[in-house]
Amino acid sequence: ECEEGYFCSNGHATLCPRGQYCPANSTFPRPCPKGNATNTAGSATCTPCKVGTATSWAASLDCISCMPGTFAGTPGKSLCDTCPQDTYSSLGQV
Repeated sequence: ECEEGYFCSNGHATLCPRGQYCPANSTFPRPCPKGNATNTAGSATCTPCKVGTATSWAASLDCISCMPGTFAGTPGKSLCDTCPQDTYSSLGQV
């Protein structure tokens, strides 16, 4: 049996690397899906990107603030959306 935050192979437990997660009884680390990240080794889960941030890469360590003129209005976005015509947002805005 392997504790969460670790993956086990051949009876040896290894701490799950940053950008990946290991639920209990993992035999290999799993990359955080797009729109999620973890900068902590030994994570059992990944954290969805906060509103105003996104990551389009799997196995991300951090989410990136949306650039001016773009937004992420819901958590867990893999891409920032372009602001509608005649609207604007600053860096990291909703």
